Amino acid sequence: MISTSRISNLILLFMLSLATQNCIGMDYREEKEHSTAEAERIPVGDINISYKVLGQGDPIVLIMGSGSTMDMWDPLFLENLSSKYRVIVFDNRGMGNATAPPGNFSIAEFANDTAGLMGALGIEKAHIMGWSMGSFVAQELAIRYPERVNHFICR
Repeated sequence: MISTSRISNLILLFMLSLATQNCIGMDYREEKEHSTAEAERIPVGDINISYKVLGQGDPIVLIMGSGSTMDMWDPLFLENLSSKYRVIVFDNRGMGNATAPPGNFSIAEFANDTAGLMGALGIEKAHIMGWSMGSFVAQELAIRYPERVNHFICR
């Protein structure tokens, strides 16, 4: 079980990565191209999800917001987080390289997709972090699949 201080550390790491991104002269677009993990695709329900796994340790699943892809996570944040955790980032249905049938999508579908991805990757339980719309997905995931969620962080 992750302690409150570890959750605080995760939040602090995230905030520090955002705060220091421009201070150290990092060009986000340039850093993205040098990612250490290759994206893979896996069938989940009625779609194929594109995802990356970075680092080792307890799994933490990062859920991106609407209209964004897994490549939009700050590279320094991912590097810091993956030094202690197995970080899973992915494209939500219809975003980036994830497939989707035509029509509108719901938060419940995104939560089901996230749980399905976890299952397909053999992850029984993980820490969950949602960004923007991803925070709604994280909350829905915790409601629908509480057995899959250690802790969740919504931003």
